[in-house]
Amino acid sequence: MNMREKEELKEKQDNEKEIGNAIGFIKVLGKIAYVILYVILILILVAVILQRVSNNQIGLGGLKMYNIVTGSMVPVYNVGDVIIAKGVDANSLKVGDDVVYKGEEGSFKDRVVTHRIINIQETGNGKVITTQGVANNAADPSISQEQILGKVVYKLKILSLLSHFVNNNLFTMYFVIFLPIVLIIVINIVRIKRSNKDEEDEDDDTDNDEQDENDEEQDEKDDDNKR
Repeated sequence: MNMREKEELKEKQDNEKEIGNAIGFIKVLGKIAYVILYVILILILVAVILQRVSNNQIGLGGLKMYNIVTGSMVPVYNVGDVIIAKGVDANSLKVGDDVVYKGEEGSFKDRVVTHRIINIQETGNGKVITTQGVANNAADPSISQEQILGKVVYKLKILSLLSHFVNNNLFTMYFVIFLPIVLIIVINIVRIKRSNKDEEDEDDDTDNDEQDENDEEQDEKDDDNKR
C-alpha cells in the first residue's frame, strides 16, 4: 500500500467516523424522545389508576383527574370528558371559573360536581359560592369554600376521546389502552438494547480494521529494514 492509498484510506475512515458520530447523535436524540414519551404515558397511566382506585382521594402535584358524567356543562364539557382540577386558594376564585366541589345538600349530597361559579359572597365565616351548570336553568345550592375540591385548569382531549371509547369499562381500558402501551414500551426497550449491541459490534470492527492497518504498516517497515 503506497502513501496515497494510505491517505485515501485514512480520509475514508475519518468520513465514516463523522457519519457514525452524526448517526449516533441522532440515535441519542431519538432515545431521549422515547424516554420522555414513555414518562408521559406512565404518568397518565398512574393518574388514571389513582383516580380509579382512590376515587380521587389521591392526586399528583395538587392535580386531580375527573370524568364528566352528566350533560349539565354541555357544550363546555361533554359526558365522558376528562378534566384536570387543581387545588387553589379560595381567594383566587372568581365568577366564571369552573370548579369541582363536593355537594352536601339535597340531591347534590356526596356527589362530586363540576359547575361554573355565578356568584361569590363574602361572609363572616368565609366565602359563600353559588354555581350552576351552563346547560341548567337553575343554580345549585350555595356551597362553602371548604367544599371546593379544585378549579378546572385543563381538559385532556386525548384522554377524553379514549374515555368516550372505553366508556368507563376497566376491562376494555386494560386491553385497549394499558396492554398496548406496555407492549410498545417493551418492544422499544428491546430495540434500543439491540441497537446498542450493534453499535458495540461496529466499534469492535473498527478497532480490528485499525489494528490490521497498523499491522500492515509494521510489516512494511520490517520489510524495509530487511532490505
